[in-house]
Amino acid sequence: MRVAALLAITFTLSSCVSRSTPPGAAVDPAVQTTGSALSVSTEEERYYNRALRLRDRILNRATWMESEAVPCDPGALRIFSTDSASAARDSVGYDVNTLERLVIVRGIDNSLDAPRTHDLLRAVLAWEADAARPSWDVKQDGQSRKAIAAGLSGKFMNPETRKCESMAPFDTVYAVLPVLTGFSMRQYPNVNFVLAYGEEGLNRMRDAFFAGTTGSPSSVLNYVRVRAAVVWRDFAVIAVNRPIDSRGSVAVAQSSGGAAYIFRYTKGEWRLLTITRTWG
Repeated sequence: MRVAALLAITFTLSSCVSRSTPPGAAVDPAVQTTGSALSVSTEEERYYNRALRLRDRILNRATWMESEAVPCDPGALRIFSTDSASAARDSVGYDVNTLERLVIVRGIDNSLDAPRTHDLLRAVLAWEADAARPSWDVKQDGQSRKAIAAGLSGKFMNPETRKCESMAPFDTVYAVLPVLTGFSMRQYPNVNFVLAYGEEGLNRMRDAFFAGTTGSPSSVLNYVRVRAAVVWRDFAVIAVNRPIDSRGSVAVAQSSGGAAYIFRYTKGEWRLLTITRTWG
């Protein structure tokens, strides 16, 4: 079930560009099936070195969009220049998609019950709650920057009060994770996390929420759902949805969007390499 879902999301995430191979690009042997008799360790290192080269190429083509004049800490957004030739833009998309597929194919059978994977899930949930933002992955001599706010979180200048205020302040954050063992969420001031695991956990969380809001017939449940997560070595691919459920609904009624990301573990933390796709 998990394998099928992650393979499906591989194709979904790769739809962020229109080409799978840029003009004139050679087929990458690191993502092909061959009859090579290489040992497992040698093959693993070959794939990993390919992933590092793809990361370097992505970073070499990246620049920043940030608003230093805005006083409410908007964070930095990694972008790729759009004034280059079409072939160059296709090449960036090709590298991102190739790295994404490589991580998923190599890591799809890895257990999510690993300390470093739990750290990734904590970082993503804290980002969604605007409790803490991840730093961007940068080249060795690059300046570290914090990412933009996720979803509807973040602070904006109120023109009346002239103060930075949250657009959608969170005191309780509901989140649905894959089935895990021994996961715990770090506590942050002014944020309470309510966690559920898998479909059964979601159903229990939904029932408890609406049982506690019987006096508000129009109440809705907003929650963060980790739809897919794959960790391989120090790379990770993760996709997040933000459903909105109405009272009595079993299926998702609405959504406030979602996003997919590539992360890299470096300097003792998960850092964001790129936002591969967002949807409303």
